[in-house]
Amino acid sequence: MRIDKKVKVEGIKVLIENLGYVDAERFMMLMNKEFLNDLKYQSMNLDRDIEMPDLRERLEEYERQLES
Repeated sequence: MRIDKKVKVEGIKVLIENLGYVDAERFMMLMNKEFLNDLKYQSMNLDRDIEMPDLRERLEEYERQLES
């Protein structure tokens, strides 16, 4: 099993070889942004028994807050 640092370095090399420096960096930023957004959604206190229309409303409101 490889150490984490080596896997990261090799992964970045593969990205750069296949996408070039600019798009490799862009890819990493996009992945990081999606990960952070996922964490924000998970941090919302959603009730387990919430109805779908209510959930949709709460998610739309949360996205509006993110955009402003």
